Amino acid sequence: METIVVIGGGQAAAVAAFTLRQEGYRGALHIISDEKNIFYERPPLSKQNLLAPTELSAIQFYTPDVIAGLMIDWHLGRRAVDLNTQAKVVRLCNGDQLAYDKLLLATGSSARIINPAWLQLENVHELRSFLHSHRLRECLEQSQRLVVIGGGWIGLEVAASARQRGLAVTVLERGEQVCGRSVTSEVAQFLQNLHQSEGVEILTHCGAIELAQGDSQTVQVFIENELYSTADAVLIAAGAQLNTELACVAGLEVQGAVVVNEYCQTSEPDIYAAGDVAIHPALGISMQSWAHAQNQGATAAKHMVGKEEPYQDIPWLWSDQYDCNIQMLGTPSPSLSCVMRESGARQKTFFYFDENKVLRYVVAVNDAKNIKIAKRWMQRQVTVTPEQVADLNINLMTIK
Repeated sequence: METIVVIGGGQAAAVAAFTLRQEGYRGALHIISDEKNIFYERPPLSKQNLLAPTELSAIQFYTPDVIAGLMIDWHLGRRAVDLNTQAKVVRLCNGDQLAYDKLLLATGSSARIINPAWLQLENVHELRSFLHSHRLRECLEQSQRLVVIGGGWIGLEVAASARQRGLAVTVLERGEQVCGRSVTSEVAQFLQNLHQSEGVEILTHCGAIELAQGDSQTVQVFIENELYSTADAVLIAAGAQLNTELACVAGLEVQGAVVVNEYCQTSEPDIYAAGDVAIHPALGISMQSWAHAQNQGATAAKHMVGKEEPYQDIPWLWSDQYDCNIQMLGTPSPSLSCVMRESGARQKTFFYFDENKVLRYVVAVNDAKNIKIAKRWMQRQVTVTPEQVADLNINLMTIK
């Protein structure tokens, strides 16, 4: 009987396991995860779960009955520490060994901690798991002031949630703009204005940051060796570290993330990778998004059982902050030119064209229909001009 091993318990792993069974796979299926809580949505951890207590069952991908029907052999609270591609055996931290015919790496990413000693301080937090979110919410319930180190998506989403709880919030960003690696300057400025209008203090171009334990469970925040603030809670949100250690041990090709083809196969054809830890095959980078994990997990599972459905998705990301739903399609580039279509202060779409006036990237605030329209344009290579998208008198749905 064939054996498939999945390393990881997040979205890509969950979707892969479900898809395998849905596609008729009846062999042994093992899930290895160093976390005991698995198969749950991550986006609520920085949003809904910080505003009100959320049961794990409310954010799981599948009901207990569906999960039971997947007939999984579980290895929870266990870390995979070695992967022998010649013997096709994975070894766990407790010494157990599992042989596989095919294997999926869905190890995800971890918070990038600037100084690991910070996590030993009282009321200093990271946010990558349900348990982290639960602990942060309990801390915010007893806090008046939060400092967020890092102005990326998780940092800004937590800042929004904390402001909605009534906390004073400061975001410290070492770069020249928030979300500096993932959006254009126009979108970054919108995000910064949004948070400042809600009362968040944002400090960019920060120098070296250091933390120390203060009195009464407070945290002292230093910038360039000078005391900047004393906070009741601090969140470290300084980016992600891709969990590629096992792939490196196995000798797989890794270029920042694990290199995969359009079917999610790594340099070892019987080993697949999906989600944060894997590149987008057309772009050569990790997308670290809900859609990327969802669709790559399904693609890998289908190919394992003989279905060739290549992963060619246009990157799509989203974020909820205050009353704004922000959706992004495509990838940003400094060489693109921006045209904005604005229906209101908090309803606008940024369209980005290359030098040939081809649409390459779109960011919509509270205007999801424009993302759907733009995706259709990109997929069908519809010709659309900057003048058309800027003209509010033109119904974009009529452009085909």
